Amino acid sequence: MMKLTADQLNTATFVGIDSHPDSHTALAMNRFKEPKGNVTFPNTHAGISQFQTWLQTLGTQKDRVVIGVEGGGNARNALLASILPIYDLLFEVNPLYTKHKRSFGTRGDKTDLDDAKLIAGVLTTELEELPRIRCHPELCVKICSKQGGKETRAEQKT
Repeated sequence: MMKLTADQLNTATFVGIDSHPDSHTALAMNRFKEPKGNVTFPNTHAGISQFQTWLQTLGTQKDRVVIGVEGGGNARNALLASILPIYDLLFEVNPLYTKHKRSFGTRGDKTDLDDAKLIAGVLTTELEELPRIRCHPELCVKICSKQGGKETRAEQKT
């Protein structure tokens, strides 16, 4: 169970990531759900590097960045492997949280950006209930494989 102090919560940036095999969408907000930015990037070495650069532009200390990831299965492992050495506050967001929050909305739309916003919102209200994602041997990945000179999406190492 994770509990942040009031000061940490008030100065944190909450980043929700809707993860998919081919691409990921991230949205950052503060505790009061004011947006700080968003980015969609391919699940490739270059795309993940683009995401890391975007995170740095948010201007938040690394120990004040809280990241939640939903979905993606094993295809998100390269992304997680790039986040874990830098950002310690990484959490798993069960899709049931976003489904529940979406059901209370006035629209039935479901976009990756809307889901990323819901994921970040879950971090602001349910952080104590969410499991942390930590480094472990099963998270060994190759960030990018080169096949025929083309960059391919990152996959789990077997």
